[in-house]
Amino acid sequence: MMKRSIILNYLGASLLLLAASACVDEQYTSIPVDGATDSALAEGTFVVDYAVSDGKDSRAVIGDELAANKQIRSLLYLLYDSENMLVKERVIPDINEETTWPLLRATMTWEQREALKDTLDVNSSYTAVFIANADKALFGDTQTEVLAGKENLSTLVLKLPQTPFADNNMYYFWSGAISYEKPDDAISEDSRDNPVSENIVLRRLVSRIDMEQMEITGEVIKEGFGHRFDNLLEEGIKQQLGELIDKLEGENPDATFLENCETLKTLLINKIGSKDETSTLLGGTYTGFINTLLEVCRTADTDELKNPYNAQTALWSNFKTAELKFKGMHNTLSLESLTSSYVAPADGESPTLPTSYVYDLNEGKATWIGFADEGTLADGQLPSMILQGITLSGSTTDGTTGDETGTDTETDGETNTGEGASGTDNQNTVSLNLNFSDTPVTISKNGRKTYICNPIGEISPKELGEKETYTDTYEFTVKMSKYYRSLEDLLTLENGFAFDDDTSGDDTSGDDTSGDDTSGDDTSDDDTSGDDTSGDDTSGDDTSGDDTSTEPQNTKTDFMNAVSEVFGGWGSTSEGSVLFTISIPGVGQFSYQATLEETKPQGDGSSDDAGNTGNDVGAGGDDTSAGEGAVVP
Repeated sequence: MMKRSIILNYLGASLLLLAASACVDEQYTSIPVDGATDSALAEGTFVVDYAVSDGKDSRAVIGDELAANKQIRSLLYLLYDSENMLVKERVIPDINEETTWPLLRATMTWEQREALKDTLDVNSSYTAVFIANADKALFGDTQTEVLAGKENLSTLVLKLPQTPFADNNMYYFWSGAISYEKPDDAISEDSRDNPVSENIVLRRLVSRIDMEQMEITGEVIKEGFGHRFDNLLEEGIKQQLGELIDKLEGENPDATFLENCETLKTLLINKIGSKDETSTLLGGTYTGFINTLLEVCRTADTDELKNPYNAQTALWSNFKTAELKFKGMHNTLSLESLTSSYVAPADGESPTLPTSYVYDLNEGKATWIGFADEGTLADGQLPSMILQGITLSGSTTDGTTGDETGTDTETDGETNTGEGASGTDNQNTVSLNLNFSDTPVTISKNGRKTYICNPIGEISPKELGEKETYTDTYEFTVKMSKYYRSLEDLLTLENGFAFDDDTSGDDTSGDDTSGDDTSGDDTSDDDTSGDDTSGDDTSGDDTSGDDTSTEPQNTKTDFMNAVSEVFGGWGSTSEGSVLFTISIPGVGQFSYQATLEETKPQGDGSSDDAGNTGNDVGAGGDDTSAGEGAVVP
């Protein structure tokens, strides 16, 4: 007897379906063999026996693995000719919670054995299709047909139901070519004596996403700051240095003094350094800056209107439901190509297919089940389904009494409130929206992906309005000599400073040596005539100041003293330091963006491609013969 196994490469749930026998009640459109029996087959026909089973270890299952009779609740058989036109349609009977699995000849119903046996034309080729759980009754009283385009295989599609999938109504599918070939061990030349056995392995068509919240620690928050606050510190330090130099310039209006002030300002700002260089002013103060931001960001405040961080990082286990939000959630699956897509409503029409699903949270874990497509994308091309965010909703009890206010919190920090109950344990109605950067979703049929969500993965300072300012500050003291050396080493000609030398030029004698020792003799002959003046009486005191000997106006010592006074001693002593005050965001002036990181499901070392895991339960051995038709796991 010829035996052929055609296994569709999608992973399914654990259960067994099985049947064999003659065909009745088929809806024919082109093959006039209705009512044929094993004892009176028409010439030129053959019998095909379908043994139906399912693979194990579904990755789309929501809860504990259900028994087979609870997972498969309807089964439809469709047969297409070589032109892809529908020639037979048959509902396999008695598929319900009373069905005994696996289906053995001793326990299956006669109607099932009849329905899973067909008589076909030996000179024709066909495509057989089995679809499980495509009965609209499985999805509520208002559900419209979920299977469409049956007349032609090229138009055959499944649509998403209005209600979310559960473990007992997910779609399953198998498709394969059917034709007659005389087996090598044929007992007769007559095709009627050589039945064909087809082993059908149903595969789940839907895919799954799991999402959990990342544990929020101080290090996680610091990573969330990223580089987005670096500019605040750098610009704040530059501004503070500029203000200190402005104060220094007010000490002396001398042009050279002012030029030296500008030189010092340029030098200090240019050598501010980077956050990664702890030997520089920016790097040496960066850690304290981040720690201050951390403290302000997570300031405990029962009023979430003031600090949205509290709502943003609320434990997901406090919520009841989760809704993953997609741009163009796939709603239609082609059963010819097995590719899914988003079909938009016609212009002006409201969507008739769901755009998202709401699932109950399971111990803080969010789940989504629906159509997804692995696909092959050209360079730079994105898949049509984009994961954009998640909305968590439900109630939480905080264990206190009195009036409380629940929050509906957006990621931009804005909230809406609703009053809670008074005088009892507070039931706060909470709805939290977390938005991600657009995340392309590609998952194989019956594939599964797991994400870790960091609700504060990207933290930014809130953009200020025209008259707004940041309301908190980062204050720190600096010993300037630690980052810029001593003033003696800094204020040099090589660094662009210019000073009047106290001992330079012809007038180096100054007050101490003018007149009596040398000046009198040198200048008396030049400035006066013998009898009228004497070197001892007039030449020293009267003319040296006015004519040739002036006080230095801009000495290095004077400039060092002025700088030291403005910059708190420049750090020349253990107490010498200058105070810096940098404006930073206050409570409620932080913006948050959630981020996702894909991980493997715990205990699952396989990829998201379901494929054939080796656990498939198909028809095998003598149990699958046309005479018995039994499938045993």
